[in-house]
Amino acid sequence: MAKNKSDIRSEVLTVSERLVLLGLLGGEASIIHVKLMQDFKQRIGFDEEELQKLKFINNPDGTIQWTDPGNKGRGFEVGEVMRELIKERLEKLDKEKKINAGHISLWEKFVGNIKVVD
Repeated sequence: MAKNKSDIRSEVLTVSERLVLLGLLGGEASIIHVKLMQDFKQRIGFDEEELQKLKFINNPDGTIQWTDPGNKGRGFEVGEVMRELIKERLEKLDKEKKINAGHISLWEKFVGNIKVVD
């Protein structure tokens, strides 16, 4: 867990980033990390008010669509351990060549800038 307030940073997450994180932070891990991921997923999840405002639609092709009335994202506190878990999950996807466009903004926030070599 974060040792002190300086280990916790606020991160603005868009609807899309939150949806990707909800999917990314599942599966197996140590009991402490599973509990930490559950707590974080609860915080970044969508409440009744947001669900009504965003009007999510599950499309037949498996994609999710929503209305985005000026939604610039919401700030969430992310501790050092949670940041490292997110980074590890993204790096694992990269090694498995399973990164997609939905992961790019999260990569830039939690792993670092992407360097493209010609």
